Amino acid sequence: MHLLLILIICCSFSQIQAADHSRVEVKAGQRTIDGKTFSWKTTALSIKHPSIVTLTQKSKAPGSHKADFDRHERWPNWVKGHKPVAIMLPTQSTDNTLMLGLFYKTIIPESVIVKDAQGTVFTTGSDFKVHREWGQLLSIGNKLGTPGKSKVSIEYQYRMQRLDLVRVDASGKISVKPGIEAIICPYLPKADDGHCPIAGIYVHPFVPDEGKAYSIDAEHVFMINPPKKQPVHGAEHISKSISMLKEGKPIKIAFLGDSVTLGAESGAWWEDRSKTYTGRFVTGLKERFPKAKITEIPAYKGGITTTQGAKFFTDTVAPSKPDLLLIALGLNDASGPPFKDCKVPPPQFKAAIKKMVQAAKASGSEIILVTPFRGNPFTVAGERISGHRQVLIELAEEEQIACADVQTAWDQLALHGIAPYSQVHNWINHPGEFGHGVYAKCILGLFEE
Repeated sequence: MHLLLILIICCSFSQIQAADHSRVEVKAGQRTIDGKTFSWKTTALSIKHPSIVTLTQKSKAPGSHKADFDRHERWPNWVKGHKPVAIMLPTQSTDNTLMLGLFYKTIIPESVIVKDAQGTVFTTGSDFKVHREWGQLLSIGNKLGTPGKSKVSIEYQYRMQRLDLVRVDASGKISVKPGIEAIICPYLPKADDGHCPIAGIYVHPFVPDEGKAYSIDAEHVFMINPPKKQPVHGAEHISKSISMLKEGKPIKIAFLGDSVTLGAESGAWWEDRSKTYTGRFVTGLKERFPKAKITEIPAYKGGITTTQGAKFFTDTVAPSKPDLLLIALGLNDASGPPFKDCKVPPPQFKAAIKKMVQAAKASGSEIILVTPFRGNPFTVAGERISGHRQVLIELAEEEQIACADVQTAWDQLALHGIAPYSQVHNWINHPGEFGHGVYAKCILGLFEE
């Protein structure tokens, strides 16, 4: 749908009496789409809170909390002389995809009950501690038993989540189309025929600060106003690759990246590439260029920074002499505890990527730089990642190569009514299936005629 006109639309929020609903007030407005104008009056809507699920998981007794751990955003899962923390997390998301991370502000701390094998109930605060933001659990002075050996059961509650669509019909009636509840990565429903979408509401799972009630606030509402321009740059610098695809000449495409390029957490990525962004990108190329004969060169591994990426380039990419090279690094370069700098700060990151770019250009490869998505924006790494994006944009301009600015495409999900951070599958730095689609669509934008 093409957006022709938007007038001022404001949303204000307040908690109503019902404990399981929040009140949303949509101010009067008007929108014209495909030549048809929709108008509406100020309307109050009641948004139902998400369901609360109770889950019990068996675990080995975790290690003990140490004061030094609190300097980290998340408690360390493994340090010398310390057994891992217990992590409260369902093993699979609603669509049966493995979950590899943590639950961000989703576990209700007051609901946590820990028992030993004999059924003895432990006391929070004196026997164990719960990380309020990350759903981690640690013993206090080994009171939960021998770390890694004693058996415990952990019962806890967490909230599901949804994306609800606010829409208006031709008569000016505003209504809410609820999305389907999900453990993580919910989908925004589409507007029915005859309706105009106004906004998406993230019915979030976040635990409120102590002493406060759960509520859906203005920050969880995303007005719909899709951008018209693809966040891609320098398509003219991959003209040779596009010609090869059109003419059906054999073309080698190398993918150099980290766990996102590996495919985590998109379906059964370890055996099926169809839902990963690389798989969807190649499929998209074959749909656009039916004669295409593509050979993929995988050069990716979870957890790597440009330091390890340089070795992948030397050992795998350079010898294969790809016609087209996609470089998608930066997420792990930006990571690191809050009291330290990035693993690889932007200047060093840029220098490392530049070295690979110049070597690839010298061997005749065309190159696409892929900026890293933001991941969880509420973490230090989520804040830092903008610096790594910026130097990639600069490098693409300096070296006259193509760039798919996935980070901007990701942030622009908000303009489609979707909370960008709702699509982080591990709540740290892995997009879900929908997010891999964002990657693929953005990169394919360079191949549009």
